[in-house]
Amino acid sequence: MKECKYRGWSTDLKRWVYGSYYEHCSCAVCFAGEDKPEYHQARIIFEQIVDWSFPYRTMIADVEPESVGAFSGYTLNGIEIYEGDVITCSGIKYPGIVKYGKYDDSHMGFYIDWAESSFLRKDICYWLESENRSIKVIGNLYENPELEDKVYGKDKR
Repeated sequence: MKECKYRGWSTDLKRWVYGSYYEHCSCAVCFAGEDKPEYHQARIIFEQIVDWSFPYRTMIADVEPESVGAFSGYTLNGIEIYEGDVITCSGIKYPGIVKYGKYDDSHMGFYIDWAESSFLRKDICYWLESENRSIKVIGNLYENPELEDKVYGKDKR
């Protein structure tokens, strides 16, 4: 079974938290017309060890909604790959962004959005499972928003 794991930046803890994502509605909404985006809070549920002699405790952290990304199921040199990560590949001039959704009109899943050219394959498994390519994660869009300009260019966002 595939592990459904997310990460999000907690401003309270000042670090990334990894676990299950849920969107909490802080207001009792009785009618559909009353539901507003400001009522919803992004949260990650995770486990944390307190002391070696005690069991893990389950924690909930408020996270920045724009920082939340799903785990792609792939690791690269021991580093887990999440939505919003920026990847470079040898032989390709510009980096790409890991995304989830529909791509190439008929495919759905995790893919790499390469801005350099539309002829590059987008499916993430093609790039990460190849032994001939040198691939690195150089950051993520939340901590390094300037990388989006590096990928798409300032005028192409």
